[in-house]
Amino acid sequence: METLISFSFLIPATIMLFVMLFYLALGEELAKKETGESLGYIDYLFVGLAVPEAAFARLYNVKNTEASEIQKAQHGVIVLFIASLLVCYKHAAAGFAFLPLLTDLLLTFGAFFLVIRLWAVVRIHKIYKERKIFESLLSKVEEKQKEAAETARQQRQLERLNEKLREKKSQIEARNNRINVYVANKQQMIKQHMDRDKAKIDLMRRNIGRLNNYVGGDTVVAIDTNILMEGDDYLIEELKKHRILISKDVQMEWDGINKYANGEKKRKGIRARRRLKELVKNGKQTGNLVQFTVKKWDSDFMKENNLLETNDDDRIIADYLYEYKQGRNLVVLSGDHMFEISASIHLPTIELEDYQLFSREKRNEKVALAK
Repeated sequence: METLISFSFLIPATIMLFVMLFYLALGEELAKKETGESLGYIDYLFVGLAVPEAAFARLYNVKNTEASEIQKAQHGVIVLFIASLLVCYKHAAAGFAFLPLLTDLLLTFGAFFLVIRLWAVVRIHKIYKERKIFESLLSKVEEKQKEAAETARQQRQLERLNEKLREKKSQIEARNNRINVYVANKQQMIKQHMDRDKAKIDLMRRNIGRLNNYVGGDTVVAIDTNILMEGDDYLIEELKKHRILISKDVQMEWDGINKYANGEKKRKGIRARRRLKELVKNGKQTGNLVQFTVKKWDSDFMKENNLLETNDDDRIIADYLYEYKQGRNLVVLSGDHMFEISASIHLPTIELEDYQLFSREKRNEKVALAK
């Protein structure tokens, strides 16, 4: 006990205590000190030989883990302090001698410092290698994350592009459907139009064929009022190939329409007058003359044939029937079905199919344009 409280022990022990605390404080300060520089492998080894705590601190700061090696290095310093106390105690008990004490302390310090630093170098080597492996893995992970982010971005772009393409495709399909519907409707309309035109042409051919049955002979075509008023142009052209017989009652009916009628009926009367003029002129040129017949019958003739003097159609039929009974070869042409039926009882007739087909269409077109 006297040795522990002797000056030969307390003085060197106190000095060693201050050295230990100073070293621990220095190591703690260096361990906490931050640096922006990245040390190389050799630099870490030199720092580890000088101040292991600083080297461990920098390495573990990179790894972001608990720095247990720093605590181990500090524990080594404490063990060194305890060993130096034992050396001091030994010399204090044997008798104080400065030089032997200093020699033993230096040897102790050297041995412990060498062991701690060799251990630190070995640990730094291992940690540094782990750090490089960790950094390499971290770099690869970051690269993969960047690649994944880029892939995700490209995927989103592709999705947006695909969405636009789907919208465009949808629009194109809708437009194609509209075009197909439009084309189908147009084709249907064209087919219907062609069918109507074919039906019109067939009707024209049938009507012309019935008129041509009387071309070249001595047959005279006796016409009713409505043929020149309402008949299609092609019928008028066909009539130019025949000799024409017209009752004066028909002519008087045209004159009355021209003088007293209005609107569409008046226009029909004007058309009949113009066409009659064309037929007369054509007859003088071709020999297919237009002739008129007047009333030559009496009341007894009307009664014998069951005709009414008060009926306009019957009077016209009577004019043609009288000529027919006098031996004139004629055939009656009318667009009025009732007139044609009445005439067919007494006379040969030409039965027409829709004699005003084209004229009626022209009138409908004019009415539509007027609206």
